[in-house]
Amino acid sequence: MSAWKLVEAVPEESPAKAAQDNQGGRGNNAGRGASSGRGRGGGRGSSSGRGYAGRGSNGGDYTAYLSAADRNYLSHMAVQQLEYIFDLDNLCMDTFVRSYMDEAGFVPLPLLCTYQNVAAYGAPYVDVVERLNELTAERKIEFDPSNETVRLKVGWENWLMPNATGGKGVPRYVKQTPEQQQAYLQQQQATFESEQAAEEAAPAVDSA
Repeated sequence: MSAWKLVEAVPEESPAKAAQDNQGGRGNNAGRGASSGRGRGGGRGSSSGRGYAGRGSNGGDYTAYLSAADRNYLSHMAVQQLEYIFDLDNLCMDTFVRSYMDEAGFVPLPLLCTYQNVAAYGAPYVDVVERLNELTAERKIEFDPSNETVRLKVGWENWLMPNATGGKGVPRYVKQTPEQQQAYLQQQQATFESEQAAEEAAPAVDSA
């Protein structure tokens, strides 16, 4: 899965301001308007810019500018935020995450990574998965690497929400292989086409 991207907004400048910058008012090729600066010429993420970028000249993959220590720090902070999501005080209020708990209390990691306090760190998904695989026994959450799901380690069954069948939790999350995903999509397409053909073949009902 693709890494999360961190994009910094670049404020718009007036034409007069841009002309002044280009004339050397803020420096040539080192200020806000050239390839090595913070401006709009080379983007905030050029090879000599601020280190990470969404608008850089390399296509926007900011992870190329992160050191191993930076990536390790960001992923650890993201995992701490995942633990906060499963904190008891938060679960008392967060019915959204509880509504996605399956019968075993697991929630898909990609869904959890969309939480603002997790995504704000911009940690690459693969790094978050790696940190979760390194969880120690004293941590409050546990990770299912085969399905890439997370749950509260102790007492998860107390937070499941009732479902339509009289039980608790949604059906179990099972990660599919690309082949299984393709087969499922083909099955759905075939079902749709057969239903559409049946509707077209049905005799028209005279409303008169």
